[in-house]
Amino acid sequence: MKNFRPASDYFRKTALTGLAALALAAISPVTASAATLQSRTGLEAPSLSARYTIYVGGFLFAHGDLDARLAGDGYKMRALITVAGMPSAFFDSKWDLTSQGRLSNGRVRPVHYVFNSIEKDQTKKTMLDYDAQGTPRLTMDPPQDVKDKVHAFERRNTQDPMSTFLLPVKADGTNPCERTTAIFDGKRRYDLQFSFDREDVITTRNKGYSGKALVCTITFKPGTGTERKKFTSMLRTNRDTKIWLAPMDGGRVYLPVKLVVSTPLGGAVMEVTSLQQITQQAKADTVTTK
Repeated sequence: MKNFRPASDYFRKTALTGLAALALAAISPVTASAATLQSRTGLEAPSLSARYTIYVGGFLFAHGDLDARLAGDGYKMRALITVAGMPSAFFDSKWDLTSQGRLSNGRVRPVHYVFNSIEKDQTKKTMLDYDAQGTPRLTMDPPQDVKDKVHAFERRNTQDPMSTFLLPVKADGTNPCERTTAIFDGKRRYDLQFSFDREDVITTRNKGYSGKALVCTITFKPGTGTERKKFTSMLRTNRDTKIWLAPMDGGRVYLPVKLVVSTPLGGAVMEVTSLQQITQQAKADTVTTK
């Protein structure tokens, strides 16, 4: 069990909180109507639905489902991640993440975020509620003693980990790779710096996505509350973390379809294995964010 714990902590605390975290059709994305698209996470009328796998050192580590509903400038997202493969024989862990908010001028403005962690029949909940200035209020159940507390001014204008799966662009077609995303996950404050690497044509595992994508290099910049351990140091100095972004919703937003990053247990790869999106969204349809 100890051999797999570092990977568990990594995907729970880092990849699935930003990199993957953060960290999401045979020839092209399968299209469907709002009436026929099936939601695997229970999110009502999703605009897109993705299934993905995470491999570490060549072995299956986890699988998950991601649904997102985009309407007007509002969004709602939900992801369900479950440990799978060999690690599931050593520990049973599940993560349920939801985020909702709005897209404004090429940026994500979250309003409400919930992270439920279920491990060994114990459930822990982290909630973030954002005020008008973009500063989240933290609630934990059960209450936890958070060391190195992140001050309010450090939380302002940050995103929750789940919302980093959406990368909106401005109307002028700004490159989604050219940005720095500030993240607060309830315990840690850190930055993900995206920089453009190249354009690519890829086919992900099981032909979940096949087509054009933008490749970004991601640099991890630790902040308050980030553990100063070997893996954190590896992320900070690693320049080989790559993420492939595919255009969704008519090119208004980009979604990760592949992520490659080094870990102490070997290379980790997250890939979309199936992807569906609605061809058209009713103009009158809206998402309520409060």
